Amino acid sequence: MRPIGLIAAAVVGLGCPFEETTPVAGTTGASPTAASTATAPTGTGLSDVETVETTGSITDVDGTTVGLDDTAGSSTDDGEESTSTGEMTGTDTGPEPPDFFDDFNRPDAPVLGNGWVEKFPGAFQITAGEVVYETGANSLYYNNLFFRPPIEGAADIEIAVDFDIVNFDDNNEPHIVVRAQPDTFILDNPYNAYILVPRPSLNDLCIMRFIGAAAYDDARCEAFVEKGELLEAGETYRLILRVEGGGPVNLVGRLEHRVNGMFEEILMVNWSDESPAAIVDSGTWGISGGTEGVTLLNYSFDNARAVLLDGP
Repeated sequence: MRPIGLIAAAVVGLGCPFEETTPVAGTTGASPTAASTATAPTGTGLSDVETVETTGSITDVDGTTVGLDDTAGSSTDDGEESTSTGEMTGTDTGPEPPDFFDDFNRPDAPVLGNGWVEKFPGAFQITAGEVVYETGANSLYYNNLFFRPPIEGAADIEIAVDFDIVNFDDNNEPHIVVRAQPDTFILDNPYNAYILVPRPSLNDLCIMRFIGAAAYDDARCEAFVEKGELLEAGETYRLILRVEGGGPVNLVGRLEHRVNGMFEEILMVNWSDESPAAIVDSGTWGISGGTEGVTLLNYSFDNARAVLLDGP
């Protein structure tokens, strides 16, 4: 694992080439919903072997316990030291706590704290230990983004976030973002990044590349073929997005569903992006939601984590 350097100052706790899939032509529209689906192969990668509850420590699949206090110190905007509790997902590659973990377990507040930056200030807030959308915030989905400071940027990284569905809506589109280019973070303008997004309206999971437009530039999608809704009210899910390399850029995205205290993978999508438009530069990472503001009220975020990946 690479040295985490300055990233440790802002954390709450420390916790293969892929086959290219069928391209999906970009379309115009006001949100990631404007797309059609294509299939992608299934496979394995950095995902959960076992999910365990943690309180002040991380218990890996081999029984190894790593105290969160033994990893990185933590700080919030008011400078107070804190520790984190939450859930961790074991990996195929052995014990490896995340380089960043935030369970948002702090008092209700109109700001997120812990170094998070909001593209549209005030779009999100802390309520009951989770991140929720502020009802009066800007409804443009590309404004509704909270992200890590650019100084913590990375090219090769795996990120994840849990989310709860409060109310079902076909337009529920929580998503996570990697290699986002901070110089494109202009209010009311789209930005350059890769995103992972489930789309209940089209019953699929997509990795999309956005290059300065409201509609995606290119995408790979995997269809959900099981019975029932892709995202059900009252249920907890997890998004995981991994990005590596620069020629091509290899990405793998997963959607997991919590069942009886364990997260189970329900969809996975791969993309080996060899396009001249591929985003090869290091960038920041963050969390957002698609469509309009009223839809963002249907879900909440929890347990954000990131692992820096070893380079070649």
